[in-house]
Amino acid sequence: DWLWRFCLFFSNPAFEEPFRAAFKIVQDNRQKPEFSAFLKEYEENLASNRAEKYLAIIREFFLAYDDFSQVIFRVKVGIEVDEGDNVSSSQFDKTKMFYGNAFETFSSLVDVLAYLNNVAAGRPFDQFNSLSRKKYLELDKSSRFGPFEDNPALANLCLERDNQLRNASHHASIRLITPDNRIVYRSGKGGTGPEQDLSYAAYLAKCSILFLQIINLLRFEIMLLQVFGK
Repeated sequence: DWLWRFCLFFSNPAFEEPFRAAFKIVQDNRQKPEFSAFLKEYEENLASNRAEKYLAIIREFFLAYDDFSQVIFRVKVGIEVDEGDNVSSSQFDKTKMFYGNAFETFSSLVDVLAYLNNVAAGRPFDQFNSLSRKKYLELDKSSRFGPFEDNPALANLCLERDNQLRNASHHASIRLITPDNRIVYRSGKGGTGPEQDLSYAAYLAKCSILFLQIINLLRFEIMLLQVFGK
């Protein structure tokens, strides 16, 4: 109950509509035998490995909360943080790898959405349009969203996923330029592309949106288990 309340209040109101639209997929398909097979697989083989991933990224977010708190309340009500916004705290050593780590976490958890999309399409949960389940799990993390990107109800849970920023952040190849507080990194494979930059406030906002998408997915899973008495 505490965890549900945390996810609910921390991600609302901006993330409520995507949550409800995505959970309607569950409600519309719950009578299918393919859904029962998915739920059995989730309970027996998937659930136990997921809590640790959620907890680790939640801890990482709150270790840098002094910086994220400067934008999180705007993000959660849907107010855009743009290039003209400034923040006073810049503990970049705590946040420079967050986007990459959150992307890795999120992309490793969205398999449940891909399985639900298979069920919604009338297939067994582990049968993709042109992939086996094994091949799906072998995809690059940035490609894990592809199988359900044509399903708006599921894709809208995952709008923030900047693979270029993920690569730079995950490999700590981004820099904070002061006193203007701007993030500088290179796009392209291996950081060989053009130099990119954005304000530190905008970077914190992108991190926060990605984090709240993770929180929304955690809430989705809690609701899934609650509805079916698991």
